[in-house]
Amino acid sequence: MSKKKEAVPDEENVEETREVTAEELLGLFRQSEIRSADRMIFLRSFEKFYNDVNNARSVLLRDLQEINTQISARNMGGITGDAAEIGAETAEEE
Repeated sequence: MSKKKEAVPDEENVEETREVTAEELLGLFRQSEIRSADRMIFLRSFEKFYNDVNNARSVLLRDLQEINTQISARNMGGITGDAAEIGAETAEEE
């Protein structure tokens, strides 16, 4: 009992086709080139930003690892000599 609906194109959805002149086609290509160049500039800028942030992250992680290593050495009593004296002087000042 289902009725099949025939596909009737709406007048609003029908697009008219027209001929494009060579000048218009060249203009469209130039616009496409400009748009592509703008996108490439954005991607390169974003890539540089990403690399800068990633390098900064790597430096911070390396610094944190060094700090953690120094803290664990201090906690295990591995600091000797000048470093221990500097630590004692700092503690006395506080």
